Amino acid sequence: MTREDFEGPGHFCGGNQCRFARHTHVGPYCVSTVGDYWPRGAKQREDIGYKRSHETMVFRLDDKGETDGHPIDFAPYKSDEAATIGHERMVRKWIGVARRRKP
Repeated sequence: MTREDFEGPGHFCGGNQCRFARHTHVGPYCVSTVGDYWPRGAKQREDIGYKRSHETMVFRLDDKGETDGHPIDFAPYKSDEAATIGHERMVRKWIGVARRRKP
């Protein structure tokens, strides 16, 4: 199973304003983790969702390597450390899913 890591976020329209991002493709899946969101002009970090500063979402990739925009898995976090661990855990999970996936 191939794993390809990318720079920057793989999801979230404000992802370019996140100080934390992990973006990994695993077979036909995109695992994207973002967090530490500082919108332009903000004087403090803002949550990216309800009571979470970081999140991982998983998406299916189409034939062009683009996500369909509909998450199929999700996990929330409250720190860079938890998000790093969670991202790697999610990557391992979806490597297993991709290996079991029938062609």
